[in-house]
Amino acid sequence: MNRNKVLGIYLAAGNSKRMGMEKLNLPFKGSTVGNMGLTAAVESELDSTIVVTKEADCPKWISELLKKDYAHRWELVTCGDAYKGQSCSLKSGLRKAIHLGYEAVLILLADQPFVTSEMINRFIEKYLSSTEDGFISAVFKEIPRPPVLFTKSTFDRLLDLEGDEGARKLIRKGAGIKGNLIYFNDFSLFVDIDTMEDYMQFK
Repeated sequence: MNRNKVLGIYLAAGNSKRMGMEKLNLPFKGSTVGNMGLTAAVESELDSTIVVTKEADCPKWISELLKKDYAHRWELVTCGDAYKGQSCSLKSGLRKAIHLGYEAVLILLADQPFVTSEMINRFIEKYLSSTEDGFISAVFKEIPRPPVLFTKSTFDRLLDLEGDEGARKLIRKGAGIKGNLIYFNDFSLFVDIDTMEDYMQFK
């Protein structure tokens, strides 16, 4: 396995319950909500990105540019059990990462449209300069937030998650996993589009 390789796992299989419609399809800053973060991922130094979706068909929110010019930088993984909670989507992506031989994954949420390539690259730089960390989490105002990078030492713990448990469980104090933090000062990086109010405010 090559420790220098990091796989992005782009979680895009949510049910958009609070929005009441498929939020990733919504127009956003000349793109779509879902396409924004994926563009950042494929333009970053990630080795590749797995896009976890509910259906096997390519999502409508992925731009033609990403389908053509960046097709070699990402691939789809279908999670038929996505309705059971976020942990199922995460584990679908992680199993693919393990199959491909990756030793680190960066968990990205498709409803965080302001994540940038530069932000992602900071995780990779931090990972390559550390040796014992089980995770590297973003922090804003002292609160850990996604994206989060996990190393191979945590993969079994991630695979044990159930239901709607997110990876956040593993970065809490008391989880017994040694981690590192990257502090950010820009609130917009962490905006997630959950409701129509969020969408109208930030579009």
